[in-house]
Amino acid sequence: MSVPPGFVVVANAAAGSTEGHVVHEVAGRLAEAAPSSVTWTDDEASFDAAVQGLDGRRLVLVGGDGTLHFALNRLAALDRLDEEIGVVPAGTGNDFARGAGIPVEVAGAVEVILGGASTTFPVIEVAGSELAHNNAHAGLGLVAAERGTAWKPRLGRFAYPAATVVEGLAYDGVEVTATGPEGELFDGVALAVLVLLGPSMGGGVEPLDDVALSDPTLDVVVIEPESGWSRPGLAVAALRERLDSRAGVHRHDVVEVTLAAPGALRCDVDGEIREWSEPIRFRAERNGWTVLCPATG
Repeated sequence: MSVPPGFVVVANAAAGSTEGHVVHEVAGRLAEAAPSSVTWTDDEASFDAAVQGLDGRRLVLVGGDGTLHFALNRLAALDRLDEEIGVVPAGTGNDFARGAGIPVEVAGAVEVILGGASTTFPVIEVAGSELAHNNAHAGLGLVAAERGTAWKPRLGRFAYPAATVVEGLAYDGVEVTATGPEGELFDGVALAVLVLLGPSMGGGVEPLDDVALSDPTLDVVVIEPESGWSRPGLAVAALRERLDSRAGVHRHDVVEVTLAAPGALRCDVDGEIREWSEPIRFRAERNGWTVLCPATG
């Protein structure tokens, strides 16, 4: 793979000092191969300007899943989803990078940017107006994510697993209806509803052991509360990657699913909290964005 004429390293201007150090390390390593610059973005306009000013240089994103979610949607808005990008994980979870096989350490991620393979990944179209790169979930996973966010400064990547166990002690579930292309998949109270494109969530938790980020289908998993699970037992099973081995777990492989709940449905979408009062469709789109990944063979 040929080296581009330069690199534009883009990161969130609100990043902390640790992430800032990573950004400059990445830029320095890339500069050994071609001219490299750093752009700090704090809104849509500054990110869009960085993309529109690439002029043949490679876009490199440094950050976590939230940064990637923002970038994915801005690239779609600019009609630049075919832009070949590099990713350096620098967040707490880094679930997209884990699913794509991108190393979480700087040296390995930079090596992929310089010599990796261009890979087009599917995405999830959410409500016809937003794209997701990894997954969406409602129920226990959502409330755990909210508590885990508050614990991130102290627990880092262990915040989400710890919050899942704590919330699992008391959470009663969410009333939801899930409908696929062939009809109703579930209607009732669920402890958790997962819409998975990638295998990893919550900083490395893999609730199923056979999900591939490159597969343009959704794994919809609904977990019932009246299945003999203890609440903390659900959390422990999720952390041990045993969800679909237990009774009361419904799994469906579909291209799209519509979720609805009385009043409003709250979901975590790539780490971003969303709420809808109308039924929401999640659809897998084969032609998503193009990311450099480790070469195989």
